[in-house]
Amino acid sequence: MQHPDENIPHFTRFESPIGELKLPELFTFPFYYDPHPLAIQAAEELQTHLESQTDWVHNFGLDPKQEGLVIGKMFGVLVVQHPSGEIGYLSAFSGKLANSNHHPSFVPPVFDILTEDGFFKKGELEVNAINEALENALVNPDYLRLLEAFKNLEFEAQERISAHKLHMKSSKIQRDARRKEGEQTLDDAAFEILQADLSRVSVQEKFMLKDMTKHFEYRIAELRAQLL
Repeated sequence: MQHPDENIPHFTRFESPIGELKLPELFTFPFYYDPHPLAIQAAEELQTHLESQTDWVHNFGLDPKQEGLVIGKMFGVLVVQHPSGEIGYLSAFSGKLANSNHHPSFVPPVFDILTEDGFFKKGELEVNAINEALENALVNPDYLRLLEAFKNLEFEAQERISAHKLHMKSSKIQRDARRKEGEQTLDDAAFEILQADLSRVSVQEKFMLKDMTKHFEYRIAELRAQLL
């Protein structure tokens, strides 16, 4: 890859002759097309440059003996025309390359997330601090005791409410049996008294379920607030 033009730093001249090849008149559809011969030649020259350059080191996974984490990278070329009329191309890559966003001959990013005093780096420090504080909080003995109490309370609430619902179901069966028996054995006045007693028991059990549910909901909400 020839050195870029000093006046237009990222314009790269073709190393091989391009003959009579000319720029296309229109852009082609980007998702289904045959690349222009100039674009193919630019891509091939960029590949050659990547294999031979010694300015930086990045493990693309091409050399099994190379050390370091294998990280693939997407490169692109854009064939352009210099103000002088000469045809060349621009080169770019996605993300970081060899832990940097800036390399000779490559177009720099519009926004450099690796700038030390930049928005991304500052935000990254803040996020890391929050994550560290969260990790420390999650192993705090007081938090763990509170979490255990919260889980135990949820379990107790489920067990006691379920047990009361089963009791209500059984109690209803018994009341229905007593009501049926009373219809056959009691006079009207006694049966009325029985009906009132059975209804009172039913209402009491429903109120008990409602009160129990509210009680546990309040205690669970209180502990959840402390956890947060």
